[in-house]
Amino acid sequence: MPMHQRPWVVALFLSTALGAGAETIASSATKPATPLPEEKLSPGERTSRIDHALEQMHGQMAAMERLVQRARQEKDIIRLDCVNAKVNQTKGLLRITEQTAVDLREATARGDDDTSLRLYTKASLAARKVAQERQDAEQCVGQLAYFTDDKTHVEVEVPPGLPSGDPTYTALPTAIDNRPSPASGF
Repeated sequence: MPMHQRPWVVALFLSTALGAGAETIASSATKPATPLPEEKLSPGERTSRIDHALEQMHGQMAAMERLVQRARQEKDIIRLDCVNAKVNQTKGLLRITEQTAVDLREATARGDDDTSLRLYTKASLAARKVAQERQDAEQCVGQLAYFTDDKTHVEVEVPPGLPSGDPTYTALPTAIDNRPSPASGF
């Protein structure tokens, strides 16, 4: 059986390649209706669902960019690095999904149902991955690491009565030069 007649193989490959999670296309604020199996969706429904998913993906991207701004304001470079990594992955997934949506419209206009189904599956998996990336970005918690500059001043108070110097320092013994005499004159 040719590859284009086995859409489940393509879906399995894409889910592995994109690392799709169990999350839905919709954000956590809106719960989607019970989804139809992908094969039963009309090409028009596929296009409208992907358009809706793209809107949600852009909203999730905006939310992640707000997380980046908040991490910058808090000067938390660990969180900033983590969220930036998620934002960069999401940007790539958005580009893929936007191009896939264009290709889906073209396949729908041609009446190519197999290609339409494959592209819908690809875009759906990317949308799920973006939802997972947003959740991961929200959970980017790290130990606060603040930037410091020349204006920072540190004062150290030493309690009275402490011995001066380093109490752990011990002098090394002097080197002993007890070499045996050479065995030969050479």
